[in-house]
Amino acid sequence: MPEKHTLRLIKGAVDFSFINKLLEDSYCKYYGRPAKEPELMVKLLDLQYLYNLSDVQVIEDASLNLAYMYFLDMFSGKISDRYRPKKWTFSVVSNRPYVSPVINPEQINEEI
Repeated sequence: MPEKHTLRLIKGAVDFSFINKLLEDSYCKYYGRPAKEPELMVKLLDLQYLYNLSDVQVIEDASLNLAYMYFLDMFSGKISDRYRPKKWTFSVVSNRPYVSPVINPEQINEEI
């Protein structure tokens, strides 16, 4: 992957781990099905925005495009096959307005 690739530059400049900390109170740790990785979902939303992809296309490309896989940390072992989002999961996440009330844009600007 070239040193000047957009996704490599973003990944090097932004530590997305703050997203999990911001959202940890939004998920129940003890009951129900475990939530999908919030950091991964936000990175998928970023890819969708950057490359003008549909919900289905971003999920399909995330398992084929090496640059996307690098950006999503799929090579590091952080995201296993079991936790990779399905098309319908991402569609639900990307079409819900719940992200904005939970994550304040000022908090994101502070972290970045």
